[in-house]
Amino acid sequence: MDFAVIPAEFNTVEEALNACDAMYNEPEGAPPSAILDMIAELDRTDAAAEEGGFLSMWPLDASAHGMVLCTRWPEWDRTIYTLLTMTKDRGLAMVDLQRRQVFDPRGRTDVEVLVANGTKLPYLSEQIVVDVMNDQNYYGDYIIAERAENTYVQALYKPGEQCQVEYRDGSPDRHFQTLTADRSLVPRLFAVWLHDGPAADLLQAQQWQRLEF
Repeated sequence: MDFAVIPAEFNTVEEALNACDAMYNEPEGAPPSAILDMIAELDRTDAAAEEGGFLSMWPLDASAHGMVLCTRWPEWDRTIYTLLTMTKDRGLAMVDLQRRQVFDPRGRTDVEVLVANGTKLPYLSEQIVVDVMNDQNYYGDYIIAERAENTYVQALYKPGEQCQVEYRDGSPDRHFQTLTADRSLVPRLFAVWLHDGPAADLLQAQQWQRLEF
């Protein structure tokens, strides 16, 4: 799988994808300092080692627009998680060049995320939930974001059915569910729960039912 890493300075997804294309069409200019810092870490950790390394090409193709990473781990979810962990605190976005999906760390919350198809992410944002739900054929029909043990939010969104949004607030006896036919509400509920917790106004405006296990 091939990925691009670019500065998170774009205003739209289209701008981000154009920056990726420019790395092939206009491979010029000195890489930004955040890109150079990540390259140095990849070098220190021997990321291109024949045994255990996940990069299939070295040195890396880097320019003023960013860099392209060709990877070889068969565990694609492990590769995505590793790259997102390395980019999120450097102000860098990662782009899955096969799916043309942009992972923008701005506005994120650092949580452990699991998607139905096995994708694991070290952070989540409202836009990522939107993207995952819009690509249901690839990602599947549920997403879970865990802040701590017994503290998480999850959603199930099967085609033709109401979306189920649930959260657990510290223990199994504080597990709540709401149903909505408005798919666009699900990413907003996730973002608000992660940022402000269950006491947020938007969450309080929903009809929650406590579930028993």
